[in-house]
Amino acid sequence: MATAFDPESVTSPAARLPAVIALPGEIDITNARDVHDALARAVDGGATVVIANAIRTTYCDCAGVRALIGAHRRAAAAGTALRVAAVTGHPVRRILELTGADQILAIYPTVAAAGAGQLARKLNASAEGDPGSAM
Repeated sequence: MATAFDPESVTSPAARLPAVIALPGEIDITNARDVHDALARAVDGGATVVIANAIRTTYCDCAGVRALIGAHRRAAAAGTALRVAAVTGHPVRRILELTGADQILAIYPTVAAAGAGQLARKLNASAEGDPGSAM
């Protein structure tokens, strides 16, 4: 069972700075909507870059993947870049790769790399939603 999601983990001192959303330890059907809503609040709050920090997330099911993709679509429509921080070889990174979500989402190896826009692999600019950060 997934851990409760704390909506107060949404942080952004200024809209020009990346909003970093600490995702829960597990994301599944019980809290995927909360994850999506927290990311959406950051987008709606005017952040130009939103970072979904999945570094400490150990489990993500298809509902979680769907929440991330839905948040990505909302962000792209608002002109916001959604970036996911997930360590290479980590279970969450692996599920994103297995489902093909890594072809839609911009995935970075660390929160710092996501903030700097340093992709772990080459992505086309349209998938990122941030043309200046694709390598």
